[in-house]
Amino acid sequence: MNYLELYILAAFFVTTYGNFLDVSVWEDNPEECGRTRFENTTLDVADYSKARVGQFPWVAMIGSIHPDNQILFFCGGSLISKSYVISEAQCGRLGQLVRLGSIKAEDTEEEKDCDECGECALPPQDIKVRKQIFGNDCSLNSVQRIIILELEKPAEYNDFVRPICIPTDAFCHTSRIRQRALTPGFGHIFSTLVGVTERKEKFDDMRYVNSAIVTQEECNAIYPDLLKDGEFCVDYPKGVNHSCVGDTGGPLVEYLKVKGVARAFLIGVAKINPLICEAEDTAPIVYSSVCNYSEWISNQIVSSIEAERKQGRRLFAV
Repeated sequence: MNYLELYILAAFFVTTYGNFLDVSVWEDNPEECGRTRFENTTLDVADYSKARVGQFPWVAMIGSIHPDNQILFFCGGSLISKSYVISEAQCGRLGQLVRLGSIKAEDTEEEKDCDECGECALPPQDIKVRKQIFGNDCSLNSVQRIIILELEKPAEYNDFVRPICIPTDAFCHTSRIRQRALTPGFGHIFSTLVGVTERKEKFDDMRYVNSAIVTQEECNAIYPDLLKDGEFCVDYPKGVNHSCVGDTGGPLVEYLKVKGVARAFLIGVAKINPLICEAEDTAPIVYSSVCNYSEWISNQIVSSIEAERKQGRRLFAV
């Protein structure tokens, strides 16, 4: 990234979010990123647990709009700013709408979004996708497995809708093997080859589980010759009897204390094989490493902003 691009990106983030924190793992992340109404921590979850409202405010549901205006949600994603969502490449091809701020797996427009403790969220935000930003090669065999979805209008931040932090070089240069992370999601499983996969046991509410990153050797032993550069595997504890707690395109979340506050960082985007989800035994899930795409994400957002400016369109919040 050249100095002009860095200046433009920094100017937009500073204008929108204020000054950055002066720490090497922080860099260009917005002030609101990775914070929730709870004390962020990777809990020792023995089995998949129901999420509280506002516990994972960056989790997005990606769906398509049918002719009768019904919405089919089939993938997950992560809000990284007011106008951009990160997901798995194949999810974005059919993604027409993003839902933010909900812990319910289905359309709950007529009922409150409440958790088991009786706490209720504000109504979810449904925002149409304005543009899909792929890598240089958007074929099914592409190494580029991450897509950026640009929203038609900015999301409104509140206790239930906030962005997740993007890892920086300082963060990524630390080994993540055996690190604990959380996998939140609804169990939305999708493949362009198979389509939407109906789970044997469907989640009505968002669930999450404590996960661990395994070594490349362990992953290659299960998926010989299938793991690409920038991909890694995550395994669940023995008490979990589902391979696919999260969503295709959904986040793998790791917490890091920055300036005394525990913040969530997006370290992986799920690349879930529907056949594994249908298997009786659990198996590690493949994720695309966000560390491999951090610079690409920044470059694409800068390019998108510049394109809007050249076309004379009104710029919206990053």
